[in-house]
Amino acid sequence: MDLIINPRVVIFTMDDIVTLNVGGHIYTTSLSTLTKDRESMLGAMFSGEMSASHKDKQGNYVIDRDGKLFRYVLNFLRSSKLLVPDDFKELDMLGEEAEFYQIKDMVDAVKRLQLERDAVHVRTNIVIYSPDTRSSSYGTHGLWYFLGPPEILNRVPQIASYKATETSAIKEDILLKELGQLGFALNCLIPTQYSNRPYNCWVFVR
Repeated sequence: MDLIINPRVVIFTMDDIVTLNVGGHIYTTSLSTLTKDRESMLGAMFSGEMSASHKDKQGNYVIDRDGKLFRYVLNFLRSSKLLVPDDFKELDMLGEEAEFYQIKDMVDAVKRLQLERDAVHVRTNIVIYSPDTRSSSYGTHGLWYFLGPPEILNRVPQIASYKATETSAIKEDILLKELGQLGFALNCLIPTQYSNRPYNCWVFVR
């Protein structure tokens, strides 16, 4: 039971169960979880060092933040691990939430994961050299060169079926579509030389 010692400060016991309304999402957790990081905003709020937020009509403490992302904040406090799906797309927003709640270890964990994912993206770049020649209805003819992880290149039909001859052709629009289906986007297209011949260098990133 909450013990009110003045209208703004609430004292809890560590066995208390606390319900939160974060951006309309309801969470139930223990006081020990919320105060695990005493230097965080949540730790200060629920240890009595600062005034707790107001309650809604159901008695849940209201925090006006992203309710969907709060699950990751709460799980980090429970396990001290950043647990997000492999295809999680909101790391920047999650970093903002960690900053707001002043959970330094989580802020650092988000930054490390961002760096790790950036490193993976660099390793999976694809570089394509296309001959600087005129295209026909069959595509651009000539010797094309593909640089990248074989396990990815083999998943691109136009690349996997390409035969390295002067008469072979690649259709750029279809190639772009196939790479896009694997999550790659064209980063830059640079006129250059390859094997002492004029080529266009395509750099795709994911």
